[in-house]
Amino acid sequence: MALFPNKTLDRTGGVTSSNNGSPGPAVAIPTSDSKNTLTTVQTNAGEVVLLFQGNSAWSQVTLILETAGPVAVGTGPGVKLTTGSGVRLTTGVPLSFPVARGERVYAASGAVSRIQVIAHPIAWGEHVANLLTAGLAR
Repeated sequence: MALFPNKTLDRTGGVTSSNNGSPGPAVAIPTSDSKNTLTTVQTNAGEVVLLFQGNSAWSQVTLILETAGPVAVGTGPGVKLTTGSGVRLTTGVPLSFPVARGERVYAASGAVSRIQVIAHPIAWGEHVANLLTAGLAR
C-alpha cells in the first residue's frame, strides 16, 4: 500500500500525480544524522544477542519474529525467556517501540530464530529529551 496512491515523489520532495503531472502538497522528509537500519538477525538456542544499539539519535524500532521462537526481547543484557524480564515476540506480529540514544535492545532465544530489525530515526526525539532535561534542571 502506497502512502500516496497513483502519485510519485519528485526530487524537491513534492508529490506529483501520475495522472496529470501537477504538483501536489510538499512532503516533509525528516533529517537526522542517522539513517534507516534494516537487518535480519539469526539467534541460536540459549544465547542473548544484541539486536540494536541507539548510537546517535532516538529511533523507532520494529521487531518481527520470522520463525517459531520462542524469543524474548528487552533493553538489558540480562533478558531471559523464563523470568519475565523481557517481552515475548509472536511470529509474524510486529513489536514497535522508541529507543533512546545510548539504549540497547537484546534478544534471548530458546531455539534457532530469525528476527527482522527495522529502525528509523525520530528527528524530534533528541530535541524533546533536551527540553525535558532542561526543564527538570530548573
